[in-house]
Amino acid sequence: MSSVYNGRITGLNQTEGTNMKLVWNESIYAVDSWVVLAGAENKDAGMDFIAFANAPENLSKLPAKIAYGLPVKAAAEAIPAELGVN
Repeated sequence: MSSVYNGRITGLNQTEGTNMKLVWNESIYAVDSWVVLAGAENKDAGMDFIAFANAPENLSKLPAKIAYGLPVKAAAEAIPAELGVN
């Protein structure tokens, strides 16, 4: 038993043929955030990046690279069915 990011386990199962299982019951939920600090010199560039990083057309490409969830529901609608939900 171990504590690990789910994308790493899923990736190993897909590329190395391992058969590790994920247990979601009572798992810890993590939250990440993008921020632009007050007074930032490049505030506009920071806000542009956040908009780019959260655009559904960009987020929907992430699950093909690593098995992580998406923070924007509209992006989930564009995920290919073969990637599934785990």
